[in-house]
Amino acid sequence: MAAAALVGARPLVEWLRLEWRPGTPLRTPSDRLAFRPVAGLEELVGLMTRVLDGTLDAYSRNDLSRMPAAEAAAESAAESAAFRRAGYTAFAHSLEMVWP
Repeated sequence: MAAAALVGARPLVEWLRLEWRPGTPLRTPSDRLAFRPVAGLEELVGLMTRVLDGTLDAYSRNDLSRMPAAEAAAESAAESAAFRRAGYTAFAHSLEMVWP
Protein backbone atom coordinates (compact mmCIF):
# COMPACT_ATOMS: atom_id res chain seq x y z
CA MET A 1 0.00 0.00 0.00
CA ALA A 2 2.88 2.35 0.74
CA ALA A 3 4.27 1.82 -2.76
CA ALA A 4 0.88 2.61 -4.30
CA ALA A 5 0.62 5.79 -2.22
CA LEU A 6 4.01 6.92 -3.57
CA VAL A 7 2.51 7.08 -7.06
CA GLY A 8 -0.65 8.87 -5.92
CA ALA A 9 -3.08 6.04 -5.20
CA ARG A 10 -5.39 6.37 -2.23
CA PRO A 11 -7.77 3.96 -0.53
CA LEU A 12 -11.35 4.13 -1.82
CA VAL A 13 -12.97 1.46 0.29
CA GLU A 14 -11.86 -1.07 2.87
CA TRP A 15 -14.21 -3.83 3.98
CA LEU A 16 -14.19 -6.28 6.80
CA ARG A 17 -16.86 -8.91 6.62
CA LEU A 18 -17.46 -10.91 9.74
CA GLU A 19 -19.49 -14.06 9.58
CA TRP A 20 -20.74 -16.70 11.95
CA ARG A 21 -20.46 -20.26 10.72
CA PRO A 22 -22.71 -23.02 12.01
CA GLY A 23 -20.96 -25.09 14.65
CA THR A 24 -18.83 -22.19 15.87
CA PRO A 25 -19.30 -21.70 19.62
CA LEU A 26 -21.10 -18.53 20.60
CA ARG A 27 -20.61 -16.36 23.63
CA THR A 28 -23.31 -16.40 26.25
CA PRO A 29 -26.17 -14.20 25.00
CA SER A 30 -26.33 -10.72 26.47
CA ASP A 31 -28.57 -7.68 26.18
CA ARG A 32 -25.99 -6.00 23.88
CA LEU A 33 -25.66 -8.48 21.03
CA ALA A 34 -27.51 -11.56 19.91
CA PHE A 35 -26.92 -13.77 16.87
CA ARG A 36 -29.85 -15.40 15.16
CA PRO A 37 -30.92 -16.14 11.59
CA VAL A 38 -33.11 -13.52 9.93
CA ALA A 39 -36.75 -14.46 9.62
CA GLY A 40 -36.72 -13.95 5.87
CA LEU A 41 -35.88 -11.64 3.01
CA GLU A 42 -38.24 -8.90 4.21
CA GLU A 43 -36.52 -8.72 7.61
CA LEU A 44 -33.07 -8.80 5.99
CA VAL A 45 -33.88 -5.93 3.62
CA GLY A 46 -35.37 -3.96 6.53
CA LEU A 47 -32.19 -4.37 8.58
CA MET A 48 -29.97 -3.51 5.63
CA THR A 49 -32.09 -0.42 4.86
CA ARG A 50 -31.62 0.89 8.40
CA VAL A 51 -27.84 0.45 8.43
CA LEU A 52 -27.44 2.37 5.16
CA ASP A 53 -28.29 5.61 6.97
CA GLY A 54 -24.97 7.40 7.50
CA THR A 55 -22.86 4.68 5.86
CA LEU A 56 -19.27 5.48 4.97
CA ASP A 57 -19.12 2.70 2.36
CA ALA A 58 -18.33 4.31 -1.00
CA TYR A 59 -20.37 1.83 -3.04
CA SER A 60 -23.41 2.13 -0.79
CA ARG A 61 -23.19 5.93 -0.90
CA ASN A 62 -23.12 5.74 -4.69
CA ASP A 63 -26.20 3.49 -4.64
CA LEU A 64 -27.98 5.94 -2.31
CA SER A 65 -27.27 8.80 -4.72
CA ARG A 66 -29.23 6.89 -7.39
CA MET A 67 -32.00 5.11 -5.48
CA PRO A 68 -33.86 4.97 -2.15
CA ALA A 69 -32.26 3.02 0.71
CA ALA A 70 -34.86 0.22 0.58
CA GLU A 71 -34.17 -0.35 -3.12
CA ALA A 72 -30.39 -0.34 -2.57
CA ALA A 73 -30.79 -2.83 0.30
CA ALA A 74 -33.02 -5.13 -1.77
CA GLU A 75 -30.52 -5.05 -4.65
CA SER A 76 -27.61 -5.81 -2.32
CA ALA A 77 -29.49 -8.70 -0.67
CA ALA A 78 -30.29 -10.19 -4.09
CA GLU A 79 -26.64 -9.90 -5.20
CA SER A 80 -25.39 -11.53 -1.99
CA ALA A 81 -27.84 -14.42 -2.39
CA ALA A 82 -26.73 -14.93 -5.99
CA PHE A 83 -23.05 -15.08 -4.93
CA ARG A 84 -23.85 -17.63 -2.22
CA ARG A 85 -25.85 -19.77 -4.68
CA ALA A 86 -22.89 -19.66 -7.08
CA GLY A 87 -20.63 -21.06 -4.34
CA TYR A 88 -18.63 -17.93 -3.50
CA THR A 89 -17.63 -17.48 0.13
CA ALA A 90 -17.38 -14.28 2.11
CA PHE A 91 -14.05 -12.53 2.05
CA ALA A 92 -12.31 -11.59 5.26
CA HIS A 93 -10.64 -8.38 4.16
CA SER A 94 -10.62 -6.35 0.97
CA LEU A 95 -8.98 -3.05 0.03
CA GLU A 96 -9.65 -1.20 -3.21
CA MET A 97 -7.38 1.63 -4.33
CA VAL A 98 -8.15 4.64 -6.53
CA TRP A 99 -5.38 5.50 -8.96
CA PRO A 100 -4.73 9.06 -10.16
